[in-house]
Amino acid sequence: MINMEEEFHQLRSRVTDQEGWLPNLIWAMGDPMESMGKVATIALALAAVSFAERAAAEGNCPPGYYPQSGQGWQGCAPGPHAGGEMQAPRVVFDGYWQKTWGALAASATGANGSGASVSGLATKDEAAISALKQCRANGGGDGCEVNFVYFNQCVAVSGPIKDDLGRTFFRGGKDIETASRMVLADCSSKAGSQCEVVLTQCSEPIYHKY
Repeated sequence: MINMEEEFHQLRSRVTDQEGWLPNLIWAMGDPMESMGKVATIALALAAVSFAERAAAEGNCPPGYYPQSGQGWQGCAPGPHAGGEMQAPRVVFDGYWQKTWGALAASATGANGSGASVSGLATKDEAAISALKQCRANGGGDGCEVNFVYFNQCVAVSGPIKDDLGRTFFRGGKDIETASRMVLADCSSKAGSQCEVVLTQCSEPIYHKY
């Protein structure tokens, strides 16, 4: 004798027409008048299973939407059958990125080693002023000038290995390796001699949670 659980699974596999599933179910059960109680029970079970599967797939998102997440955010995006016009994902940020600035300064008239480099400053002006102050404090005097200002990246400084002109080249890049490769290429091309990297520095963004 087939028990209720086996009968439920058999009927569920047989009822495939989404629009006419209830008549089909009644037909499969036999006499409608004698089987209405059983039909109602199985219909409720099918609805519960469908709802549970849908809720599991959609997480805590509204019906028709699915969870999405990334670094520092999570939200819900419309599924292929969400209906209506396509909407942008609802993004919830848990923090923000702070841009940081760096600067290089040097003096053409000051003592050797009077150059300065700073990083991690909140604004472009702060970085430039800080580099100038450090250059002057290192003995550069009034000849100090800001040579390079950058943010959220790295910088490399290069010069010819044998050069009496004091030529210096600067390049920024996503990391030290990239910046160094580009500045060496610039230096060699423009100076016409072998060059070396004399300084590298990075000023990276800072993530703050709310």
